[in-house]
Amino acid sequence: MTFDFYNVSASLSLVLGVLVGVAYIPTFRRRPRPVAMRLVWGGTFIIFGSVMRSNYWANVRYLTGENWPAFRDAIGGLNVNVASDAFLIAGFYLFLSAKLHAIPERDRGKHNIISAIRYPYPCRFPSVLRRRD
Repeated sequence: MTFDFYNVSASLSLVLGVLVGVAYIPTFRRRPRPVAMRLVWGGTFIIFGSVMRSNYWANVRYLTGENWPAFRDAIGGLNVNVASDAFLIAGFYLFLSAKLHAIPERDRGKHNIISAIRYPYPCRFPSVLRRRD
């Protein structure tokens, strides 16, 4: 098995993901507002889930070489994606939660995590393009 472009891109995503994580560690210690904290945690989970999946399918495959099929089957085959998907789902949930918590308190009770995407304008394609918020 040869080291290919997808190995380079997965390795680069790993290095950059670690750098982004290190850059935002001080943010976790400062305890910013709830909306900002949800955005930081959401971004962290999305980055981690993406980097984890990318490196699993590129670099772990490279490192295990000829033993890849046996290794893949031993850890659950495609079900290993559930771990990275869990991080992605948590990150997306936190982003939607941040949108909900960014709504002023007087209007927040009228919305839930799904309907918050429509605030303050309805969610129709032309209106989304015109939004300035």
